[in-house]
Amino acid sequence: MSAESAEHYLAVDIGGTKTDVALFLSSDESFTPVVRKRYSSRRADGIEEIISDFLDEHRIRCELISIGIAGVVGEDSARVTNLPWTITKESMTNLGFSAVNMINDMTAVAASLPLLGEDDLYCLQRGAGT
Repeated sequence: MSAESAEHYLAVDIGGTKTDVALFLSSDESFTPVVRKRYSSRRADGIEEIISDFLDEHRIRCELISIGIAGVVGEDSARVTNLPWTITKESMTNLGFSAVNMINDMTAVAASLPLLGEDDLYCLQRGAGT
């Protein structure tokens, strides 16, 4: 992808207490953060409210979204474990997204491990002989 075809990409991390929403610019298989905001999950009636607020506040229009969810994720819907939220691809399409990816949050962490570099790692405690 060239700089001329760079796209905006919305990333959402939903947990029982907080939801992080971030906008990235993707170009040449790299992602540059543009803006990020943390919301209290329990103060919102659903993820649609949070995403709409973020898009309106930052005057953003975006077609691509990926949502990491602390809960059970199916093909077309997901249920957040510690919230009364059900998220559907249809509800995201209604917000204007044409490409919707939903993934369990721990699966997302595991999938990211091969992308980590030496500077991303931190030793919590050295073992004997190291």
